Amino acid sequence: MQSNADTVERPFDNDNTNPSPIFRNYYVNNRTDYAPANSFVQLLKGQRGNYGVDPRLQKYFAVKGLTKYQARDGYQESTDLSKYVGMPYGMEESMADFQFNSGRDVSFFGKRILKADYAEVYMEYAEVCFLLSEVNGWDSQWYKKGVIASMEKWEVDPTVATNFANGLPTANKENVITQKYIALYMNPNEAWAEYRRTGYPQTLIKVGETVPLNKPTTSGETTYTFTSTVAELTDLPERLYYPTTYKLINFENYKEALKNMNMSEDSMAKKLIFARH
Repeated sequence: MQSNADTVERPFDNDNTNPSPIFRNYYVNNRTDYAPANSFVQLLKGQRGNYGVDPRLQKYFAVKGLTKYQARDGYQESTDLSKYVGMPYGMEESMADFQFNSGRDVSFFGKRILKADYAEVYMEYAEVCFLLSEVNGWDSQWYKKGVIASMEKWEVDPTVATNFANGLPTANKENVITQKYIALYMNPNEAWAEYRRTGYPQTLIKVGETVPLNKPTTSGETTYTFTSTVAELTDLPERLYYPTTYKLINFENYKEALKNMNMSEDSMAKKLIFARH
């Protein structure tokens, strides 16, 4: 790959039959129970990490206070950072409902993402640039090229993109992978794999961490502590449980698979081979 023109992606259909997954959830199945995560929005606002305000902020997220239809059909981007608010995670349901307020108090996904024919990316040029940075000892030029390629994809002004890339912290493992993580927005499985492989970014809210709420609760609480609902997890899951059907119809091989991974019971905390150092 030599430019964004070489990115491999597949657009979904511009209809209600085979639309993009988020469009299906929001507008076909009438779900509005999730939104961009607060830690990620804060990362692009320059409130987590040391990367400054990211020009992709306005491309990735809608301003808060819109309905999901207004977010999809278009809105005025804003330079007012207070208009971009993510959804806190790792809290009990009633507190989450209050913070979400049916979507009125947080930002929905950006308008491009909410289109029915939004494209699923298989491999994009920005990711190739970050891979080349890594394989060349965290090379600075490929690091910057990856950031600029991502911004070009999201239609950030070229001068703004170049200035941002030139002002980034020095290329090293943490900074390159964090910028790769930002560029992998809407490619969650790849971003998850990168986190398990490298341990970056260090900007996620972790189990046991106490962080501010977006707004005080009716009882006056201003913070909450991320409590895991899975006792064995203190970080992101390393893998998923085997589906129940596997255990029911292929129990013998299911037990053999656990044995091969040195597990007596199925566990989300067991590292996969690519994540073992």
